[in-house]
Amino acid sequence: MVNTATSQDLFLAMEVVGQSPYIARAMLEAQSKGIPTAAIVGASSLASARAADVVLSALAHPSLGVGIVSIEAIVYALAQVLRWRYADRFAGTEQAIEELSERIQHPFE
Repeated sequence: MVNTATSQDLFLAMEVVGQSPYIARAMLEAQSKGIPTAAIVGASSLASARAADVVLSALAHPSLGVGIVSIEAIVYALAQVLRWRYADRFAGTEQAIEELSERIQHPFE
């Protein structure tokens, strides 16, 4: 993704517990190419959070399940905000997704 991205893109990473050290390195590589970076993380102390330009962080919690749910809540809230802010770009999206889902689930009908 970093190889084909431009400064008009956003490199977005999601990480819950910090077990993927390559994410922070990929973000730093993106930044070196002038690509803005953002991270949605389970704790602001993660390397990916320290490497990102913008960070949305959940409250760190010892339970992996709670961390995943927190990240999902942040992603959902962000998606809702973007959908509201850029409503014109989302026009017809639900219908298109529903039609695609129907084709995928019932390809030979």
